[in-house]
Amino acid sequence: MKDGQVHFIQGSDEYKAMAILMKDWRDKGYIYPDSLYTTVIQDDLFKQGVAFSGPQGAEYGVATTKSAAFGMEVIATQVRKGFISGAGWGVVFPTTGEETEAAFRFMDLCFTSPEVMNLLTRGEEGTDYNLVDGQISFVEGPHYFQTATFFGNELISTPLLGNGADFYDKVKAIMNEADVSPYMGFSFNVSALDNYVSQLSVVMDQYKLMMNNGGYNEEDFQDFLTKLEAAGVNDYIAELQSQVDAWEATH
Repeated sequence: MKDGQVHFIQGSDEYKAMAILMKDWRDKGYIYPDSLYTTVIQDDLFKQGVAFSGPQGAEYGVATTKSAAFGMEVIATQVRKGFISGAGWGVVFPTTGEETEAAFRFMDLCFTSPEVMNLLTRGEEGTDYNLVDGQISFVEGPHYFQTATFFGNELISTPLLGNGADFYDKVKAIMNEADVSPYMGFSFNVSALDNYVSQLSVVMDQYKLMMNNGGYNEEDFQDFLTKLEAAGVNDYIAELQSQVDAWEATH
């Protein structure tokens, strides 16, 4: 979606140019040969020494995480500016709760208290981790560890060792510079479009690996578009567009 218009991406000049570029890279040997036939995830190929590089959507600090997981140094280069399009989940307090006020106070601490966030995500200092140069260094076999994004404000917790003590300051700077979608708060409702979704998914599953991994040829590409249209992609986009228009009318 761009400027309030829902677009048929696979039918765009940009998508065709991408497919042609992937074919050029495959012909030059830049793309893993079996990628046309396998859904093995990219990280597994890195671990096996098969893949050298590849694009991924990731947060700042991914190089440290991947380096630890792969047992080798990984370098991450940002290729596009960050974009904030929406939130993944929220917190709900039931109106029937016996201690609703206490629940709100606890959640407030999760967003304002570094000590509480560290306890919930890192465990207990001296038992689960030690502080090294302002960073969390987990002991071998910690009793407790939890992903920081499951709780309140990850940005007030202490960074993990290897990321640098100023890690979250850099994350904040990146977030402050990121573009924010004008459609924050909007999401498509496809519950009544299951028939379209299932038919389009069948076509996408048939051609996605081919187009995204260098298997392009003009005849197959035209068959791809024809089958998407037969599966109702234009009607599907028209329905999505009506939802965007209705949302914009009240926002």
